[in-house]
Amino acid sequence: MKVLDQYFVSFHGSKEGIHEFDFDVNPEFFEYFENPDFAGGKLKIKVILDRKPQILTLDFSITGYMQVFCDRCLEIFNYPVAIKEILFIKYGDHFEELDNNVIVIPREDKRINIAQYIYEFVILNMPVKKIHPDNTDGPSTCNPDMLQKLKDLSKNKKVNTDPRWDNLRKII
Repeated sequence: MKVLDQYFVSFHGSKEGIHEFDFDVNPEFFEYFENPDFAGGKLKIKVILDRKPQILTLDFSITGYMQVFCDRCLEIFNYPVAIKEILFIKYGDHFEELDNNVIVIPREDKRINIAQYIYEFVILNMPVKKIHPDNTDGPSTCNPDMLQKLKDLSKNKKVNTDPRWDNLRKII
């Protein structure tokens, strides 16, 4: 848990208005969450706290890169990240999540740990299919040996078809 101790936004004693917080996320952060789809990452997080009497607004700006596994060649590559998210915090009697971006915290809380929210914002903004980007000349930057192996395996694969369907295809 010590890894996440540095991700607190404190609002106790602060005046109403805008307050800024900066955080760095390193690979140890992602090791804590034990997600096998991601090898790590380096992110800069800027959080702007807008404190009002009844509500706190946290405006997240997350930039950097995530180390992900390519779904085609299985090598790790750096996927660029640029995320903007907002979290609304209301005061209440007990902790409660009202919506994806709206939470209620007890009135006596003086700070909030945003590590889980950072993690969720990053993971939910990652694409389902992660593939090495093409370089400026056009070809993929995937491992060429793996691409050749995939090509060879797809050529050698014989497709067994049902002869009834073959006769139907002749009609078309």
